[in-house]
Amino acid sequence: MDKPHRRTASIQACKVMGAGRSRKGEAINLAVGIVLKAKVGSEVEGGSPVATIYADMERDYVSASDLLAQAITYSQVPVAVPPVIRAHAK
Repeated sequence: MDKPHRRTASIQACKVMGAGRSRKGEAINLAVGIVLKAKVGSEVEGGSPVATIYADMERDYVSASDLLAQAITYSQVPVAVPPVIRAHAK
């Protein structure tokens, strides 16, 4: 899966639990979401969690977990850390 699709998969993982909306006016479930525990390029020990999924329904957790698994890749060699983009919305 290429980078844009991995990003989309992580966004969709949040949406299936209700943490985002597809259309204006849709409700947002503030009790669900994903906390990423590792940054791109960081070294991760085997078995260490890279994310925590907070869901209020098991079926949503399973769907989000499957989508998030598609968004995360691992490498035996160091990867380049992308630049931080800082912007201010007006």
